[in-house]
Amino acid sequence: MKSDEQNRMWKQLELELVRSDGEVARADMAPGDPVYYCEDAYPDEMVREWADGRKELVRVSFEGKVVRARPYPKDTA
Repeated sequence: MKSDEQNRMWKQLELELVRSDGEVARADMAPGDPVYYCEDAYPDEMVREWADGRKELVRVSFEGKVVRARPYPKDTA
């Protein structure tokens, strides 16, 4: 997949997540699984939020492996 195709795919996914009413996210968080989403402040990373409120900034490899990049800045203050 070419880079511009990947960018379009991620933007489309992001739009679909924004349009969501949060039902899927709540269902995922109920058993303790994290939810992933994007924030404009961190364009090269995704936010991974756990059910207990912890947040981390992560990256996803082209193979789909999630790698912890760094703590979420607002949680380190």
